[in-house]
Formats: sequence, structure tokens, C-alpha cells
Amino acid sequence: MGVQDKWRWCKKCQGLAYGGFGLGPCPAGGKHNHADSWNYTLMHDTSSAEGQSDWRWCNKCQGLAYAGSSAKGPCPAGGEHNHADSWNYTLMYKKGHPFD
Repeated sequence: MGVQDKWRWCKKCQGLAYGGFGLGPCPAGGKHNHADSWNYTLMHDTSSAEGQSDWRWCNKCQGLAYAGSSAKGPCPAGGEHNHADSWNYTLMYKKGHPFD
């Protein structure tokens, strides 16, 4: 199992964006604002972790977007998210969710 840190909460859009390559464009306008954020660590490329896989980093906006459906979703940097060179992140969730 791999892990990657430097994921940060954006206080403007309330999203999670990777902070290791600088500030990407924010859906709320301008650049992400990671002030007051903790340093979050995400698991990647693991089949043994409980949770939902197919979350990918977008190399245009630095955000995390779900890639398990046919649509990649709109990117605040323009067009659709680009998941090239992204690891496959697994996000853990609380059991008992209505979709379980």
C-alpha cells in the first residue's frame, strides 16, 4: 500500500486539492487557499484497503475527482478533469452508508 501526503483542504471551495505542486485553480475563483489546512495523507494503489477506489488527482486543477464513472466531470481549469499520471486513490468511508 502506498500513501501520499500534502493533500490540503481549500477554505474557499471546501474541496481537497494536492498542495505539492503549488496552488491550482479553485472552482470558487482564483487559486485554492490552503491556509489553516491540515496535511492529509491518502492511500493509493492498494486493493486491500476498505473503501472506494477510483479517485484520481487532476493534473490541471490539483483536485481529487471520482473517475469511476464514464464522465470525468468539469474542471475549474477548463474542460474535463485530466487524470493522466494519477495514482488510484482509495477513500475510506463509514460502514452503514445507504449505498453499502
